[in-house]
Amino acid sequence: MGDGLVRPELVVHLFFPSNGEGARSAYAGMLAIWAACRDRFDLTRPVLPNAPNAPGPWEDTRDGGPVAAAEGEAGQIILRRHRDVLCLSAVLYGPWAHVRTLWQDTIRDLTPAELTGEARLYLAYAPGDAPPTPASAEAAVADLGGPPVLGRAQTTSGGFAACEVGDGADGRCLRELVVLAAESDEPALSAWVWSEGTSLPPLARFLSNIALLRRHLRVWDDSASVRALRGRLDGAVRRAIADLPPDEGTARSPAEDVLVENSARLTRLLVEEAGAVFHATRLKEMLRAGEAAHANLAALLGRDFTTAEPLTPFGGDRELSLWFRERLQDDSAYFEASLERAREVRALLDLYVRRLVLQQEERTRWWQEQINYAQLAVVAAIAVTLTAIQSLGYSVPLRADLKPAVAALIGAGTLVAASSVVREAPDGRRGGAWLRPIGAAASAASAVWLLAVLLGGAPVLTIAVSTGAFLITLAAFARPLTIRRPR
Repeated sequence: MGDGLVRPELVVHLFFPSNGEGARSAYAGMLAIWAACRDRFDLTRPVLPNAPNAPGPWEDTRDGGPVAAAEGEAGQIILRRHRDVLCLSAVLYGPWAHVRTLWQDTIRDLTPAELTGEARLYLAYAPGDAPPTPASAEAAVADLGGPPVLGRAQTTSGGFAACEVGDGADGRCLRELVVLAAESDEPALSAWVWSEGTSLPPLARFLSNIALLRRHLRVWDDSASVRALRGRLDGAVRRAIADLPPDEGTARSPAEDVLVENSARLTRLLVEEAGAVFHATRLKEMLRAGEAAHANLAALLGRDFTTAEPLTPFGGDRELSLWFRERLQDDSAYFEASLERAREVRALLDLYVRRLVLQQEERTRWWQEQINYAQLAVVAAIAVTLTAIQSLGYSVPLRADLKPAVAALIGAGTLVAASSVVREAPDGRRGGAWLRPIGAAASAASAVWLLAVLLGGAPVLTIAVSTGAFLITLAAFARPLTIRRPR
């Protein structure tokens, strides 16, 4: 290796959720990776007396200690759980480019979708006691054979030189760091990156928190539906307000339909996709998780995180954490404002539409009463006229064969007039509405009967055509009764 660096090795930390949704499938993916490492590198020998050399069922994982550990000539592998994080760690001995390729080939197509993040640490030691410089860390990247340096290297409070390589995307799942230490500082570096006793080391805990933060960032970047929903809500509010009539004197017939449609659109927007409230609370949860992660990051690395320059590995993490927290705060506040506007406008529209509906019902009731009065007047006039004719003994100058048809026509017409005042019940039922088709069918049959007699039709033909007119009219008027009223 360059600059006389010795004992190169690769330390990998894979972070999985230890509980919650997806934890079991994540554990199954971790088991597949463990099995691949065991077979590829022959990691089968037990390492710790209190940990088996292979993981057991998911239910057996416990917080605060090793779940399983094994080793071989090529390296070690250990599974640990720290609170909500399950960390599979591996160390492989050998030149960086070689072990990097071996590791990539081993886990290819095995990482589950639930993986929170992966950190690869390329370690090496400078002979003697002098701590390596940031420049030496950047120069050592050439031994990896390809990935560029991101930003600048930094020196940690422990005297280690560190720089980051690889993809610079903010939401990247993979972190690759080159970390150099003086050969005399090997125990301190090992405790920082690999094993602090049997618990998860400080740098691994730090990287697990930043991996969780970056996972939230990936979810946030993919949440275009949240921003689209906010845009649809705001657009619907603007259209609904624009469709309000300017004053009470404006004709309201078209506006009523527009108001009803806008109120329905707003209601659908507020409840679709499990509800806009779900998205608003999800933003709050992400904000809370981001704030907790930032506090954890500062506690774990101290000034290496809080005072590092922005372009260094851990200083860049700090800037990303602060920026992401501000964006979540803004998005949450704006989304809550959009939801509040939509709720208020929808409530106002509902009240306005309800008032218009009441006004329409009042107008309908007034016209119904006028029709009722007119029908009662007509029926009363017919009844009084017939009574007067009978009392005065007046004989209507009609042929004897026409009188039955005329009497039937008058009776059927009276039935139609009386049945037309039957109103629909509030629940959609029409109690006596069946009288109207019967009256209409009887009127049609009586009219055909009268016409047939006037034309001199045979009795059999008269009965046939009258019966046909009755049945055809009854079928035509009765069919709408079988169709449910839309609600």
